[in-house]
Amino acid sequence: MKVYFSASNAGKGCFLKNYQVIIETLEGFGYKVVSGHNFKTGEGEGKNTVEDYLTDPKKVAKWKVESDLIVAELSYRNFGQGQEIAHALRIGKPILGLYVKGQEPQLILEEAADRLLLVEYSLSDLKNNLKYGIEYLKTNSEKRFTMILPSHLVDFLDRLARDTKISRSEYIRSLLENDMGIRK
Repeated sequence: MKVYFSASNAGKGCFLKNYQVIIETLEGFGYKVVSGHNFKTGEGEGKNTVEDYLTDPKKVAKWKVESDLIVAELSYRNFGQGQEIAHALRIGKPILGLYVKGQEPQLILEEAADRLLLVEYSLSDLKNNLKYGIEYLKTNSEKRFTMILPSHLVDFLDRLARDTKISRSEYIRSLLENDMGIRK
């Protein structure tokens, strides 16, 4: 699994050790971390430097698109990171937002509830919280798509929903799961 790691460069003074431990833990789980390598040494040199983000935004956008998951350390409030989160949500990526106690991010993203999980952590419980968050997002991320149906099918679904109290989405989902052999 490819993970895009996001953290505030301005927050390195306070949270560099946290950034490093998060990256090491993700790599320890066997994930390929495709960004954030400038935090490994604490300097801006090496692979994926700050200059990459500023001079080649297409490269950074590609890292996000190609990743399976975004892990963001959000303890240091930062406008640029807010833009990264918004972009990741726009392209449908699940996001695990980590923050230390007392530094809860101020995000107004009710519509992203199924793709954004905020988890408080400390360095002592990071491994368990990361594992929990990743597993939760893997199993609970739902994707949305729009179906164009003829009016007689929509009328049928509306009648069914009214009569059985089963939503149109749930009915269609049950048909698909039945065809796939999945029963809950």
